[in-house]
Amino acid sequence: MRAVRSRVGSAVAASLVAASALEFTVRLDDWAQFGVPLAAPAVSMAELAVRDSLGFHARAGVHFRQYRINRWGFRGDDVDPRSGRGPLVFAAGASETFGLYESPGRDWPQQLQDSLSQCAGPVRVLNAAFAGMSLPTVRQDFVRRLQPHAPTVWVYYPTPMQYLTTPLPTPAEPLPGAIPPLSPWRSRALPRFRDAIKRGIPDPLLDLGRTLMTARARKADAITARTTVDQDRLDAFERDLRALVGTVRGAGTTPVLVVHANRFADTTSADARRMLTAW
Repeated sequence: MRAVRSRVGSAVAASLVAASALEFTVRLDDWAQFGVPLAAPAVSMAELAVRDSLGFHARAGVHFRQYRINRWGFRGDDVDPRSGRGPLVFAAGASETFGLYESPGRDWPQQLQDSLSQCAGPVRVLNAAFAGMSLPTVRQDFVRRLQPHAPTVWVYYPTPMQYLTTPLPTPAEPLPGAIPPLSPWRSRALPRFRDAIKRGIPDPLLDLGRTLMTARARKADAITARTTVDQDRLDAFERDLRALVGTVRGAGTTPVLVVHANRFADTTSADARRMLTAW
């Protein structure tokens, strides 16, 4: 019995050592690749956002993989919006503006900063977007969080597809009170393993799984297949967009609306069809 307990104890100790070494290796890799501090508490993309008395926006002072949110609550390096050095430009939107799939410094607001700095002198472009921000929430964020900084220009990348969902987009419900801190005592290795397993699944199996999930959601009325856009949806999008532009102009800020070509314009290739299924 003593020998069994000894072997069990040795196995448990070995497992703890292996798990600790794995966790340290993942954190060391994040530090080497992206400069993430070893003790940084965020372990997922979702933890980079917060809902507080101002609404829904990026959480200030957190870092997860390639995403660094500065102490002012904007993606990128620390740039003080109150510094007064040149015109202040805010970029707003959802994942396209936040740069969900972009490496550090390659989100379009940062590229806009680089381009303007070369031709227009000192200018500050701050990325105020976050993945999933709806149009009404963007308007709320401008009024509550951005407008007090008196921006010169405000650039918005709309996400019209949000108006195909049920119900229609609404502003984020503010959550008064202190923001709960993130606990540093959680594993970054487990999410990394899940991502690795997903990347290892062959594309045909991923396509099949996504197709089956879509079919189940349609059967449960969780989503609706659409071949046309209902007029009430177009009207709601236009109403909210006009209200947003009016709010920005009323604050003395110049609004700019931007959009780029959609990769689904041609769905004949297998890659485009696969991406459309995943989307």
